[in-house]
Amino acid sequence: MTHMDNGNKTDDKPRPVSPINGQPIPNGRPKGVPNKSTTKAREAIAMFVEGNVDRLQSWLDAIAEKDPKLAYDCFMNTVEYHIPKLARQELTGADGAPIEKNVNVRYIDSESVPISPPTETL
Repeated sequence: MTHMDNGNKTDDKPRPVSPINGQPIPNGRPKGVPNKSTTKAREAIAMFVEGNVDRLQSWLDAIAEKDPKLAYDCFMNTVEYHIPKLARQELTGADGAPIEKNVNVRYIDSESVPISPPTETL
C-alpha cells in the first residue's frame, strides 16, 4: 500500500466501476445506510422500550391523571426514538417556482351524448 499526502491509504489497483453510470464506486458506506453506532443505538432503545412497556404504560397513566397533554407529549417523544419522523418535503417547480398545472375543460351538449344507466358493483 502507498500513502497519499492526506494520510489516506490507497491501493495501486483500480477501483471497481459502476455498471450503471461507469463511474468509480466510492469507498465506504453506501448513502442511506446507517453507521454501526446508529444501528446499535436504535437497537438498544428498541430493547429498552420493549422491556419496559408495562412500566411506560404506568408512567404515562400517572402523568395523564394530572396532565393528559404532557402524557401525550411524553408518549410521542418516546415513539419518536423508536420510529423516526419522516422528513417533510416541499414540491416546487423549476428553480423553486410554484408548480403550475394547466387544465382544459370542454363543455358539451348533454343531449347529444347518450347516458348509460348506472351499474351496480359489489
